Amino acid sequence: MKESMGFGAGYAAVKALVVGGNWILSAHQDQRIRVWGKSGKISTNGTRRSKQVSDGYGQTRRDLVDGDDGQHKLIASMPTLRDYIKAFVAPRNYVQVRRHCKRLWIEHVDIISMLAIGGTADDPILYSASWDRSIKVWRLSDLKCLESFKAHEDAINALLVSPDGLLYSASSDAKIKVWGSSGAPEEEEQRRMPKSKKTSKHFLIASLEAHKASVNALSLCKETHGEKFALYSAGSDKDIVVWEMEHEIRQMVPKGTLKGHRKAVLCLSSTADFLCSGSADRTIRVWRRSGASSGGLSSHCCVAILQGHCGPIKCLAMSFSDEDHCVLYSSSLDNQLKVWNLTVSMTVESVKDEGRGSAVNEPVASLIAPWRFKSF
Repeated sequence: MKESMGFGAGYAAVKALVVGGNWILSAHQDQRIRVWGKSGKISTNGTRRSKQVSDGYGQTRRDLVDGDDGQHKLIASMPTLRDYIKAFVAPRNYVQVRRHCKRLWIEHVDIISMLAIGGTADDPILYSASWDRSIKVWRLSDLKCLESFKAHEDAINALLVSPDGLLYSASSDAKIKVWGSSGAPEEEEQRRMPKSKKTSKHFLIASLEAHKASVNALSLCKETHGEKFALYSAGSDKDIVVWEMEHEIRQMVPKGTLKGHRKAVLCLSSTADFLCSGSADRTIRVWRRSGASSGGLSSHCCVAILQGHCGPIKCLAMSFSDEDHCVLYSSSLDNQLKVWNLTVSMTVESVKDEGRGSAVNEPVASLIAPWRFKSF
């Protein structure tokens, strides 16, 4: 596999990436969000080809990809210079972040750890989560920060938006929180928001507690038939907790725990039938999900253990190549990106050497790039 495109140089380390329309948004260690694109605005039209990928809650979607192979360029940084100029004069726009330090409410004061896209196709919203324990809400049409609220008591590690519009956040405080929204703040409300926080439009629905240590990753898996979905959470306690909706109380409750990893579980990726988990123990486990379509509780079994990385696995992504095969991409602190070809028809019986800990699948490709450091 060859590198098709590279862009951006001289900026702080990239901590998160998300695609919004024609734009690529990147979160950096310097507490800024950068917007990359080939044009100055998000477009949902034009001549573009489609590509089938797995979304954050386990369903496949058709992503539109620009037909133009031109270079991506930096369009803007968030918060924008315009917002800085508007906000820096009024004292009400400053919040206390430390004993003798105040910062503008529109900017994060620690590493931005995760980005997620919500809202609607006509009015997309960007959520940014940070180690400063806050979540900020951005309107992508004009890159304006609409809202900021403290979400956790410790660093936020994961963020996702469910199909029904709810926001899920996971933190090092071992909690998962579910947030609802009553709509975007109006301009007049937004001007009053930094001081009192009374106009915050996101509210806490539930706090989910089942982990004994930091929660590092979240993934939603929607059933093949039906509207139900399961939530998976991965933690430093080596466990993956399966959450399903209890309709009597209208809340996610833990239905089981997937065990097997010997160290912290750092990342998750799922489709309708499979869940993949990456761990600090340098292995990837493939879990098959079944039983949910018949109306009962879903069951899970580990059908494969993928070995090949020499360091903790930090990121996973799945994509269907056809109906019977799925491609898994994994990246690790060993500075490698590996591509795995998984057969959807895998069963427990086909895995004979799991107990001996040997590799079940071999990567079909491996991308290796040396570390590059630059002084600023």
